[in-house]
Amino acid sequence: MYLYCQPDLPQGCMVVASAASVSADNDDIKTWLAQHRLQRTQQIIDRLRQAVQSGELPAATDADGLGDYFAAFLHGLSVQARDGVAQSRLLAAVNVALTALPHAD
Repeated sequence: MYLYCQPDLPQGCMVVASAASVSADNDDIKTWLAQHRLQRTQQIIDRLRQAVQSGELPAATDADGLGDYFAAFLHGLSVQARDGVAQSRLLAAVNVALTALPHAD
């Protein structure tokens, strides 16, 4: 999140920001970007599954649903940063999103 808001860098995430602007003439790039976003989502899911296995999260945790939620949240966070939303507001949103994590058993 902090990288998304650096004043001397482009705001947001290039992979997320370019999703809507890739023309049909660039199908290879469009495919690569989509695969990258899906891979990032899978990495989040894998980490949540690991947390369930290690007892950091309850056994009943829906790692897939939670991973999809956090991936969508991160994509939205990137768009908000690109739109110039203040870092303090983005951080407040992160704190709210973290309440979606269930407590360990």
